[in-house]
Amino acid sequence: MSIQVIQQLQQACQSPTAVERQHLLCLIEKEYFDMLYLIALSYLNESKADDALQDTFIKINEKYVVIHEALCAKQKELKNIDQLGDFLRKYLIKLLKNVIIDNYLRKRKHLEIIDEKFDKFFTIEEKKIDVWDAVNTLEDDSKRIIQLKFNAGWSCDRIADELGISSKVVRKRLKESLALLKEQLAA
Repeated sequence: MSIQVIQQLQQACQSPTAVERQHLLCLIEKEYFDMLYLIALSYLNESKADDALQDTFIKINEKYVVIHEALCAKQKELKNIDQLGDFLRKYLIKLLKNVIIDNYLRKRKHLEIIDEKFDKFFTIEEKKIDVWDAVNTLEDDSKRIIQLKFNAGWSCDRIADELGISSKVVRKRLKESLALLKEQLAA
């Protein structure tokens, strides 16, 4: 999640005006629509996925006050502001899951299957969060190399050009950083 998005989330928490409400709702749609749609498509056909997503955004609008209060409360207790976006993402996924179950998958066997799939999804997402929390503990240069390599998908040569160092140094720092992350995550 970009810094601009996090700043907009913070601003929405600080001034709950109608304009900020509209900004937050637009931000949610802009940032999370594609992800939510792909999740809906993994459980429903295209037509039902469209309907489920529309129902989800109606619920988001209806539950704005609850979402706003949850974000503001979460912002106060989080150490790292990046986690605010992760909290919102999880909340929206859970909301989508409930819409899918309530409106489209009433049969018991479907509920067991969807719960299992969502549990696997959350486990993977939580591991990703743990990894990025560990990355944030690295020195700034190492953190930047990891982010450019794995978030942006840049080659070591391109990273070296960007940072003004040799590609050999990039590879060395990358190797050292990955070893350190492996150690931290194993603990």
